[in-house]
Amino acid sequence: MPRATQKESSKLPNNPESIRDYIWPAFNRTDKNMYSRLSNGKDYLIRPGERIIIPKQAEFLESMYKYDAVLYGGAAGSGKTYILIWALVLILIKLAKVFQKQRESGMKNVPDVPRVVLFSSTYSMLEDRHVKEIGNYLPKWFGTMYGSKPPEFHLCDFLGGGQLLFRNLSDPDAYKSVQFAAIAFDEITENEEYVFEEIMIRKRFTGVSHIPVIAATNPTGPGRAWVHEKFVNEKTKVMPEYIEEFDYHTKGYHYIQALPTDNPTLSKAYYATLKQRKPALRDAMLYGRWDTFQGQIYNLQPSVHRFSRSMDIPDEWPKFRAIDKGVAHPTVCLWGAVDFEGDLWIYREYSVTGQDAVWHKPRIAKLSGVRFQGEDEVQVLARCPSRPEVYASTVGDPEMWRHGHTGMGDIAWREVFNDDKDEYGPFNMTRAKVSKVNEGLDDLQVGFSFDEQWEVRDDGTRKRIITRYPRIHISEDCECTWQSVTNASYDDRDPEKMKKYQGTYGPGQGDDELKALMMMWRSAVQGKLGKEGDEIDAGYEARRDGKVLERNRQPKIWLPANYKKRETSWA
Repeated sequence: MPRATQKESSKLPNNPESIRDYIWPAFNRTDKNMYSRLSNGKDYLIRPGERIIIPKQAEFLESMYKYDAVLYGGAAGSGKTYILIWALVLILIKLAKVFQKQRESGMKNVPDVPRVVLFSSTYSMLEDRHVKEIGNYLPKWFGTMYGSKPPEFHLCDFLGGGQLLFRNLSDPDAYKSVQFAAIAFDEITENEEYVFEEIMIRKRFTGVSHIPVIAATNPTGPGRAWVHEKFVNEKTKVMPEYIEEFDYHTKGYHYIQALPTDNPTLSKAYYATLKQRKPALRDAMLYGRWDTFQGQIYNLQPSVHRFSRSMDIPDEWPKFRAIDKGVAHPTVCLWGAVDFEGDLWIYREYSVTGQDAVWHKPRIAKLSGVRFQGEDEVQVLARCPSRPEVYASTVGDPEMWRHGHTGMGDIAWREVFNDDKDEYGPFNMTRAKVSKVNEGLDDLQVGFSFDEQWEVRDDGTRKRIITRYPRIHISEDCECTWQSVTNASYDDRDPEKMKKYQGTYGPGQGDDELKALMMMWRSAVQGKLGKEGDEIDAGYEARRDGKVLERNRQPKIWLPANYKKRETSWA
C-alpha cells in the first residue's frame, strides 16, 4: 500500500474537513467575479484570486451526516460523480481516525479498516465513470486501485488504509452478508426501487452508528419516478419519523438540486450544447426538471431487459439486421438474434449522424464481420465479430427505397446497400413493414411486457420473482438503443401517439434506434415485411399462451442457402 511522502504528508491537515484544498484545488484566475448558488437561491461570490468552492457540494458533504439518505444532482455538469467519490474518501479518513481512537482506548473487535461501496447498475458504467477517472479526481498518492472485476481503491496508510469498493447491482442478493460503513449510488435512477430497498438493508458496520447513504443522478432513466417520490417531492419524500418500538428517531431523506449553472468552471459552449437538446432532455439536464419525462411509454428495467456485454450469442440462433436511414438524424443499424423460444436479443448497434449511404455501408459491413481492403482505416465504435456473420434477413426503412442522399447521385439507399459489385457485398435488404413509429408501439409493448410477484422472506423482507420474462433483451453495449426506448414518451396533445423528434440530433436522442428495433421485432419475430418481402417467411412468432417452449425446438424461419444449421448444445 503506497505511503505519502514527507513533503506530501506535511501538506495534509489532520482534520478531514479541511481537506477542501484537495477537493476544490482551482482558483479564480480571472479578473472578474465568479458566481455559484446556495440552496436557498442566493448567489455565492468568488472574487478574483479566491478558491473556487461549489457551495452545494460543501452542503452535500455536511448533509450526509444529518439525514438517512441524501440525493445530489438533478442536472448535467454539476459535479455529481466527482463529489460522490470525495464524500466516500472523507468518510474513510474520518472513520479510520475513529477506529484508531477506539483501539487506543482498549475497545475490542474494532475493524482493521473502514470499508465503503459505490454502486452502479453495471460494471461497464463503473469502469467508464469512476475507475478510469479516479486519477483525475484524487491525488495519485492518496491510494492505489486493485483488481478489475470487482475493482477496489485502497487509501494509503497515512490516510488510514480505508477501502472504496466498486460494485454493480445486477444481483443485489449477492450482498446479503456484506457490511458497508457508507453506501453510494451513482445514477440511482438507472436502478429499480426494489434494488435500492435491498441494498438499504445492508446499512451496518461494526463500530459505526450512522451509515451515510448518498446518491447522485440526472432526472432521467427508468427509475426516475420512484426516486422523485422518495427524495424530491415534498409531499411524498421520506420524512423523519419516531419509531416507538425501538425508541429511535429516523432522519429522513434530503435532496440537493445542483444545476450546471452552479459550476462556474463550465464553459459557455457546454451550456449552449445543453440548450440545444430536445425540450424534454434540455429541461431535465439543464434546468433539473423531473416532470419532463412523464408519460413514459415503456417500463424498462435494467435487471429485466438488459443482458451482459460478455454474453456470447449462440451460433444456432438466426441473426438479423435492421437499418433505419438518417441524414440530419442518425442512421441506425441494429443486430439481433432470435432464440429457440422466439425472444429477440439485440446484441450490437450502430448509430451515426450526418453521413450518406456510401459512407455507412463499409462501416456496417465491418461490424458484420466482412473483411475488405483498407478496413483498418474504417473506424467503428462497437466490437467487430472475428468472422463474417450470416443473416436470415436484413430489413430497411422504406425511406431507403426513395432516391437521393446516397453519395452516388440520384439512386436509392437500397441500391447502394444491395450492390453486389463492391468489396462489401450485397446486404440483400428487404423493405420493412414499419413506416411510422406509432404503428409499432403496441407491437413492442408485447415484447417488453413481463410479470413479477413478491415473496416475503422469514425476516420480513421482500424478494422479487420474475414469473414471465420479456421477449426483447438489449445488450449493455447498446446504450443508444436503451436511451431511445427509455426516453420515448407520449405526446401531451395526443396520448396515443409518441412525441415527435424534429431537427438535428445525435445518437440515442431521438426515435431512430426505437424505429430500427420495431423493424427488427416485426420482421425477425412477427414475420411482417413490406411489399417486396411478403413472400418471405422471415419471422418466428412464439405464441406461448402460458406454456414454455422446449429449448431444442427449432424456429420456423427463412434461412439463406449458405446458412449451415448446427445441432444445439443445449440439453
